[in-house]
Amino acid sequence: MARYWMTPTARLHVRRAIQETREKWGLHQAGAYRRDLQTGFQKIADEHTTFNAPHREDLAVGTAFTLHLVAHRYVAFQAWRGDVIIAGLFHERMDIPVRLQELQGLTPQEIDALKREIDAARRGR
Repeated sequence: MARYWMTPTARLHVRRAIQETREKWGLHQAGAYRRDLQTGFQKIADEHTTFNAPHREDLAVGTAFTLHLVAHRYVAFQAWRGDVIIAGLFHERMDIPVRLQELQGLTPQEIDALKREIDAARRGR
């Protein structure tokens, strides 16, 4: 089974999304949303090379990311040695190309650090 890894930026995006859901829809719905996101992240990790639904390459042009929609959020990710690094996520109503350009400037060091962590974890298996 492939694994997904999250940058600190992505973890912050998830916390904000869950907080917004809790404030608008309540604690129970926030918990369900968190589970939906986690399930979607694992699906990306397991199936990112064989998705039936198309990724949104048109929105990610000029970036190092691939996008996939999970629970009304576009998940920006990169594949790395069979696993997936989730760099960020954005509500589907946001200006995704602009947000991806911002993310591209924020996360290179985070992604490089995760790549080293993934490699170290594999050596330790």
